[in-house]
Amino acid sequence: MSIPPIFVVGRHRSGTTWLVNILAAHPDVYTPQDPAHMGQHESAFFSHVVPYCNWGRRRADLHAIQAIFESSDFYELAGRPDTPPIAECGYAEYFRAMMDAAARKQGAKCWIEKTPMHTLVLRDLLDFYPDAMFVCVRRRPIDVVRSAMANATRTPGFSDWFESAFWTGLYERITDRHVRRLRFVTYDDLQCDYHATVARILEEAGLDATEIPESGFAPNSSFRSGRPPPGAWQRRMAALGLAVARIMPTRLAEGSARLYLRARRKSLPGWFWRITKKEDA
Repeated sequence: MSIPPIFVVGRHRSGTTWLVNILAAHPDVYTPQDPAHMGQHESAFFSHVVPYCNWGRRRADLHAIQAIFESSDFYELAGRPDTPPIAECGYAEYFRAMMDAAARKQGAKCWIEKTPMHTLVLRDLLDFYPDAMFVCVRRRPIDVVRSAMANATRTPGFSDWFESAFWTGLYERITDRHVRRLRFVTYDDLQCDYHATVARILEEAGLDATEIPESGFAPNSSFRSGRPPPGAWQRRMAALGLAVARIMPTRLAEGSARLYLRARRKSLPGWFWRITKKEDA
């Protein structure tokens, strides 16, 4: 019997890490965690590994998916569980079998996974896992963009504010298309009504909500030294980016997301091997 999965989706900087770390503190919920990844570690399986390996179209592509993933931090943190041959079951069932084995090893009743970019392939995940619970975290778009810009490695310009806002709006359009399958949580809900919000999610997942868990990891905040207010031009560029995304039909938004993943599938994120590289060194 498979273990019921929970997927948390939503835009980067919207509070997805915060929510997953809270839920993962529940004794019946499992996810790989490590301080080097600020708690829950993203698998990036469907958004990075699968596209990188040509979407698993050929048998050799499937073998490549398994080889790459089983060398990653995520698989290491999961305890290197026994997995079936991916060529026999396909990559979606392979991922589920791997997570099931890791969760059972920890005595958990369900497992949770969060990779913001999995929102771009949300339709696939809904088809792969019809019994899964999907929780979408939303935050005021201007706050998402401000957080992303404050977290940037260089001083953001006009195009950065526009692009960040556009993608924030695009994520919203994709989740809007599947609103009936998603459970929505807002960042403000977690801030202003923490216990009731977490209890509702746990109850809807069929878990005991008698004691509300608290995350053992510090919030992944971009505003540790204050909340910088955006200027007039930043607000205008953000508003323009959101407006462009919001006029896109939801079907076009999903198609654009898949084209984006196809175009950028030539590399994998450097943080994918942050822990394993240290161990090798």
